[in-house]
Parts: sequence; structure tokens; C-alpha cells
Amino acid sequence: MKRNLFIAVAGVAVFATLLPVATWVGRTAGREDGKRAIERVQLVWPSILSMPTEDRALIASLGMQCRLQDRPLVANEVIACLRDAAADPDTNFPTGVDRRAAQARLNELLRLRQHT
Repeated sequence: MKRNLFIAVAGVAVFATLLPVATWVGRTAGREDGKRAIERVQLVWPSILSMPTEDRALIASLGMQCRLQDRPLVANEVIACLRDAAADPDTNFPTGVDRRAAQARLNELLRLRQHT
């Protein structure tokens, strides 16, 4: 009985120690991924942080789907990644946006980029 109690207490102690460490590691990795993704998006849209919320949300959802942070730091690679994600049937678009609207808006943002 004492052995089972000791094992249970030890298990709780290990879990209580590892959970904050795992959470910290996950947050740190997430922040780094986010920084790398923004760095790549800024190759295409340097003013991404001042774009309308809806456009940023669309680009973010596409970037998450295609793992933009892992792509080379090259504008054409960023564009290809976002286009692939817009065509991917598994992409989760922002609320109220369907695949056709997402593709159309991405194309419009890319077209506008060329005129600025």
C-alpha cells in the first residue's frame, strides 16, 4: 500500500515538474516559429503588420497550413507556400472565409503588392 502511494506521489511530482517545462518549451518554439513566419511574409508584404486584420488572419492561416516558417527565406517560396495552402482541402480558413474567397483574396493581395 505504501509503495503504491509512493509511486502515485512520485508520478504527480514528476508531472508537476515536467508540465511547466514542456509548456515553456512549447511557447518558446511557437514564438520562434512565429518570428520566422513573419520574417518570410515580410519579404512579400513588408507592411504585413499594418494590413487589415482580415488579411493578416488569412495570411496567418495559410502560413500555418503550409508551415511557412520552415520554407526558405525567398519571396517566391513564400508565395508558392501560401498558394499551396489556399488550394489545400485541409486548410482551416478564418471564420466566414471559404476556399474560393481565400484564393481570390490572396491573388488580389499579390496583385496589389506588385503595384506598390
